[in-house]
Amino acid sequence: MMIAKNDEEKRSRVFGIVTMACTVLIILIGAFMLIRLFTGNPIEGIWKGEDTDLVLTIKKDIIVADYAELLGDTDAKVELSYTMDKDAKTLTIKTEDEKLQEAAQALGEGIEESGLKSALGMITTTFEYSMEDDRLTLTEREYGEQLVFVKK
Repeated sequence: MMIAKNDEEKRSRVFGIVTMACTVLIILIGAFMLIRLFTGNPIEGIWKGEDTDLVLTIKKDIIVADYAELLGDTDAKVELSYTMDKDAKTLTIKTEDEKLQEAAQALGEGIEESGLKSALGMITTTFEYSMEDDRLTLTEREYGEQLVFVKK
């Protein structure tokens, strides 16, 4: 199939339109990638603890903690809030009493809210974070303890 058969002027016009459309598309994709690189959350995703059964699902504004050692085989998960400072590379994880109550109720009689809060105490603090490939390292700012997670 030949475009515009033997008319060189029409072929040149079609080629110019196709070239312009491809150029605009490449620029839009590049701009999208750059914007996402600088405004996106670098730690968003599902992270499995290397030394623990803790699984963190980090979303835009919450962290969902699934701690198998504590929660057992239930489907209960605990929602935690967090703030992140990309410049200082810090992550502050906080618990909310309402979310702890919901998780304790979902567990039934297995554990109380206070036990859940103390078990999650190891991750409800301020961390310095670093990422290398698919590995997230959270270093507790006060004592220097590290939690290492691998991206699922």
